[in-house]
Amino acid sequence: MNLQRTTSLGGLVLIFAAIVTLVVVGLTIGSTSDKSPFERDEVAEFLTDTNDKEGGIAASIAVAIFNDGVMGPLMAAVLYVLFRDRNPLLATIALIAVGIGTTLALMSDAANILLLGIAEDFVKGGAGDVAAGDAASLQLGRFFGALTFVLFNTAFTAYGTALVAIGTLLVGPAGRLNPPKWLGWLAIVAGLSAWLAWGVVVADPMFVFFPINLLTTTVFSLGLGWWLLQHSDLE
Repeated sequence: MNLQRTTSLGGLVLIFAAIVTLVVVGLTIGSTSDKSPFERDEVAEFLTDTNDKEGGIAASIAVAIFNDGVMGPLMAAVLYVLFRDRNPLLATIALIAVGIGTTLALMSDAANILLLGIAEDFVKGGAGDVAAGDAASLQLGRFFGALTFVLFNTAFTAYGTALVAIGTLLVGPAGRLNPPKWLGWLAIVAGLSAWLAWGVVVADPMFVFFPINLLTTTVFSLGLGWWLLQHSDLE
């Protein structure tokens, strides 16, 4: 595939990836419990909310699996092909980081699927003699609820590493394709906000780094995607 076609494909992939990510976030926000599996006295309500919002959670998981397993790797691949001439090391780091992030994100998606079943067992009772509200279901739900968060945040960190690498690559020396450097700085901010999002574990206000990441990543993806489409005639 020549540079012109690859550039056009890259632009379309970046724009579509941004749209899919927004859909995932929208579905997730609409189906996320405000209770935490990390708080002992909130686990029962967390599992009840999870069961009540099963349809929305299932839809968000389905779109997330497509986003994590298809769009993420495809986006990383086109960025690698288009910009590796600028700095092969940084391009490779970004590609590897996305691979790690994709693996962890898919594991989080799988854990979420299991969490749905556990939440249903807790609310309605499970196989055999497992009654509704059983302590074993409660503890298992707490574990998987916490596990999904840890896996998601670790994947988030890996994606942040990829964004920092790509951003640093774009603000560096020129190559075949030279988007505006502000897009590179935006990617770096997005990546750093993903790293800082771990702060929510110790302080709720640190949650602000999640919307910051969403905003900057979306603008970066849409902006770079549009730029690539506008410059797909470069040889």
